[in-house]
Amino acid sequence: MREIRFRAWDKKNQRYIYAKGEFISVYGPLSFTLDGQCYVNGVLQDVELEQYIGIKDSKGVAEIYEGDIVKCGTGEPGVVQWLAPAFGVYRKGGWVRHLWPEEEHVLGNIHEHKHLLEAEE
Repeated sequence: MREIRFRAWDKKNQRYIYAKGEFISVYGPLSFTLDGQCYVNGVLQDVELEQYIGIKDSKGVAEIYEGDIVKCGTGEPGVVQWLAPAFGVYRKGGWVRHLWPEEEHVLGNIHEHKHLLEAEE
């Protein structure tokens, strides 16, 4: 069974909040609702919730989350997204493929490294 973890992109402060252990973070008690809302110390936060997909990249170091930009086996960057029933790599034109961790390498994420996708446009 894979580990279920989340990170949240804090839109106001432009940084990630990672849930650690029992959902306690450096920001205080962190909790998520089933509809994706995030609370810190009981206060609703303006965040974008991203789930850890349960695997690491080809180097075995970087955990892969929704919203990560990965370099595919084709050599082109794509964004990790959920489309039931699985996570996949997507580009501007649509779905590219399912994730193959032995071939994917995390380059960054869509919030801090959006420029990595500019070649697509």
